[in-house]
Amino acid sequence: MKETIVKLLTILVFLPQILFCQTEKKETLYFAQFNIENLFDAVDDPAIDDAEFLPESEKFWTEGKVNVKLNNLAKVINYMNSGKGPDVLSIEEVENFNMMKRLCYALKDREYIPAHRESKDTRGIDVGWITL
Repeated sequence: MKETIVKLLTILVFLPQILFCQTEKKETLYFAQFNIENLFDAVDDPAIDDAEFLPESEKFWTEGKVNVKLNNLAKVINYMNSGKGPDVLSIEEVENFNMMKRLCYALKDREYIPAHRESKDTRGIDVGWITL
């Protein structure tokens, strides 16, 4: 009986602290969506129509231009969520999983994990997600 009373008193003493005292602010997740407008590499993929984004195209799409685009996208993404970047980012118009990985690498201050989904689009425009 004495043991039961001690347990009950312990619960009554600590229960209010457990229920009403939070030591840390509850964290929220920041979700964002971004159409990155044709994030293509400069390598020909015979399975899709990516001729517009090759070095010999009218755009003269080169590896240097790809890197500039990746760095510019990284700046915009890093600016989201008051400079903390999103926790989850939905992405449209990416060519392939490799470009998703390269985008995550450009966001090197954070350890994003890429996910990618192939579409049936003949140009190879796909969607992806990055998350922490």
